[in-house]
Amino acid sequence: MVPGDPQALRDKIAHAENMVSNYSSEMLAQLPSTEPLTGARMQFLADGRIRVVEAMRQRSLTMVEVGSDQNYLAIHLALLFGLHKHFEQVSSPVPGLLLVDQISRPYYPKDERAEDERDLPKQWLRPLAVGR
Repeated sequence: MVPGDPQALRDKIAHAENMVSNYSSEMLAQLPSTEPLTGARMQFLADGRIRVVEAMRQRSLTMVEVGSDQNYLAIHLALLFGLHKHFEQVSSPVPGLLLVDQISRPYYPKDERAEDERDLPKQWLRPLAVGR
């Protein structure tokens, strides 16, 4: 990239947006989710906007339309994993460690008697093997 070339900078940003969108969409397909997220694509924009495009109707979903806590978690994780995969591919100096608090929140039972994650069924707590 030639220093001071605005078109080259726009092209580089567009390429990064495309790659993060592709990586995030791949990750989203591997994470547990429900309709309308099943088969959806993610679109990441460098200005901070994120779009989730529903597969069936090919339209962007609002966050209200995304549905369950499980779907919100899948979107967040897919984007984080997509960004980190891009950072790795371009050798960006970003730490390769993500800390996610309360990843099991969407799977908490409705039963108020459950005190913590030890009371959850084991299949809900299996580690996510994403991108492998």
